[in-house]
Amino acid sequence: MYSKQERLILGIIVVSLLTGVLFLLWRGLGPQPVEEGAETQQEARVAVHVVGQVARPGVYYLPEGSRVADAVEMAGGALEDAALERLNLAAVLADGQQVLVPARGEGPEGARLDLNSASVEELQALPGIGPALAQRIVDYRMRMGPFASVDELSEVSGIGPAMVEKLRELVEVR
Repeated sequence: MYSKQERLILGIIVVSLLTGVLFLLWRGLGPQPVEEGAETQQEARVAVHVVGQVARPGVYYLPEGSRVADAVEMAGGALEDAALERLNLAAVLADGQQVLVPARGEGPEGARLDLNSASVEELQALPGIGPALAQRIVDYRMRMGPFASVDELSEVSGIGPAMVEKLRELVEVR
């Protein structure tokens, strides 16, 4: 049949072919080169500090464009006594923001947020107040001086009579 020399040559050819096929398969399963000019983009993230009436308070990293509701959910959800109606759950999160989930009846009876000392973050906890509107309230206060009454909120761009009425029971002027 085949001589010893022919079998040796045939064996070398078969081993070479198998090695080549295995190399091609291995290379095809490995990382592929990036086409020239293609950019790899890492998903942008924001860090937020979720505190208050949530199951697991802490710092969380969420995709850019996430909402307050996403942060509360990531922190294990709101506790039973959370006053979620005081939060704007649809507000877009900003990097470095603190999300405070308040409790119902927290503080003295009838405790309200003081418009003359509230921070942007505290104002964002009010229903219907997002980051931009909260900043406009603080800017107005800095430019015009302390609020004389809750009704003066209507002077802030973006706040109308309906919003003032919605906030009246939640804010005060000290």
